[in-house]
Amino acid sequence: MSDHSKVDQPYMLLCEPLSAEGVHLDLSPLEPVFDSGQKWLKPPPVEIMDKVADHLAHKISRQPTDLTSHIQRIALCHEVGDNALIYGAILDLFIALGNGGLSLRTRMLQKVVDLLTDDQRDSLNRGLISGINAQDPMPLSRYSRLSKGVTGDTSLVEQVGSSAAAVEYDTIDEARDLIDSGHIELAQKLLEESMILERDRDDISRELLGIYRHTRHGDALFAMKDQLGSAPFALRHEWEDLASSFSGQTNSGEG
Repeated sequence: MSDHSKVDQPYMLLCEPLSAEGVHLDLSPLEPVFDSGQKWLKPPPVEIMDKVADHLAHKISRQPTDLTSHIQRIALCHEVGDNALIYGAILDLFIALGNGGLSLRTRMLQKVVDLLTDDQRDSLNRGLISGINAQDPMPLSRYSRLSKGVTGDTSLVEQVGSSAAAVEYDTIDEARDLIDSGHIELAQKLLEESMILERDRDDISRELLGIYRHTRHGDALFAMKDQLGSAPFALRHEWEDLASSFSGQTNSGEG
């Protein structure tokens, strides 16, 4: 049986399980809270999209640093195509990450910018570098769970607001969260971008090499090595060793 948990896409719904008789079971009537926590494999049925989106929003209220739920919620709201929903979801991601996770915030904003108003887009763009916290003046969102300006159930916001605003991610933390969530390509891109800017960081270099080694992505390693050029960078000898290993396998295959 294939391992669906390793599908590297930001939004999908659980596979339909088989009963003992081998018949597909329809779990759409089930409340989303009873899902198994696996990666989604396709957008949920239209009739339960609102339930899934609300379930993810509640998860974020309880645990603002749950990046998997943030990404799934943003992607689901984008699938629905509703401005109010998508703005609330992307605003919560910005608040949860503070001034950390710049690459992730930038990529998510680019994915949903077509559904934002000019005011929403400009406000989020201004917060990319400095970060956004729950108390910042922003266009009002009735679907944001972390903003102090949210309308509706403010008790949840009061409970998590201070911890959400204080979150600050380092590149390695963000990359590992993405990897744990199954988003290996996003983690690789983040580390590659960071490696160019912080060439002397052993931890970034080691994490990126680990991805190349795990995915057997020799082409990506060679391309990144070319970008780094001849100037010194962290763990260069390990890059050379892995590049030689990939080259040896290629030559062996040709033989």
